Order: sequence, then structure tokens, then C-alpha cells
Amino acid sequence: METPGKQEEKRRQRRLLVGTASVLLVGAAGWGVYQYIASAPMRADEAYQQGMRLASLGDFKGADERFTKAVDIYPSLAVGYYQRGLIRKNINQTDAAMADFQEAISRDGSLGSAHTALGVIYRERGDTAHAIAEFSAGIQTSPSADSYYQRGQLYESQGNHQKAIEDYDASIH
Repeated sequence: METPGKQEEKRRQRRLLVGTASVLLVGAAGWGVYQYIASAPMRADEAYQQGMRLASLGDFKGADERFTKAVDIYPSLAVGYYQRGLIRKNINQTDAAMADFQEAISRDGSLGSAHTALGVIYRERGDTAHAIAEFSAGIQTSPSADSYYQRGQLYESQGNHQKAIEDYDASIH
């Protein structure tokens, strides 16, 4: 028969064992969560690449789903919003496309192509002031032939031939 002291020692050892096992399980779970979070950019890039493939095949619904998954996994992925915006513009969801372009810009202010895409929608809606502002923002952040050309077209339509010529020249160079 065990003495009360020996029984207490066994209970103390069991509590210590259970406590140690609990700490190890929590630590392992924490490590798993950390690894899952740390892998978010890689998982988002995989979904993004799948979206690019589907878009190139003309599967806009599938591409939209993959780009959505990419930005859900990693909300900082500005190009994911931009690409999804292009898809949504192609399927005539221009309000959603505008929101995606604006989100892309808010995530990465140097994404000039998002400004240009947003400017095209404004131009199509007849809002030339906002269109010119977006093309100019695109030129300021990341000059491209497309931004200059698009802005030049607007200047031309307004009769501002000198500015149009300057932008056309810049788009060529």
C-alpha cells in the first residue's frame, strides 16, 4: 500500500506530465499557425498564377475566382486586385473593376497601370477630369506609353492639340 506522500508525488508527476504535454501541443499548434501565415504570400502567388493562366485561356469566371482567392489569402497583393479589376472590366462589371483598381492603388501607390485602367473607365463614362487625373497619376508614378497615349487622346478630343502632341511624343519615346 502506498503512503499518502507517495500518492501525492504521483499526482504531482501526472499534473506535471499533463502540463508539459499541453505546453508542447500548444507550441506545436502555434508553430503550425505560424507556418500557415508565413506561407500566405506563396499560396497567394500560386492562386494568382492560376488566375493568369485562366485569363489567358479566356476563362474569366475562373480567373476572377483565383484572383479573389489570391487577395483573400494575402490582401497586400496589389497586382491581384489589379488583375481582377481587368477581368471584371472585361465582363462589364465596371463598378467592381473600379473598386479593384482603387484598392490596388491603395495597396501599391506605384502601380501606374491601375491608374491608367481607372482612367479608361472614367473616360468611357464621360468623366474627362477624373480620367485625365488618373492618367496623370499613372504617368507620375510609373510612366508608360499607354498612359501618355490615353491622356493624349483626351487632350485631342478637347481640342488641346499641343498637349496631345506632347503626350503622343512622350508615348513614342
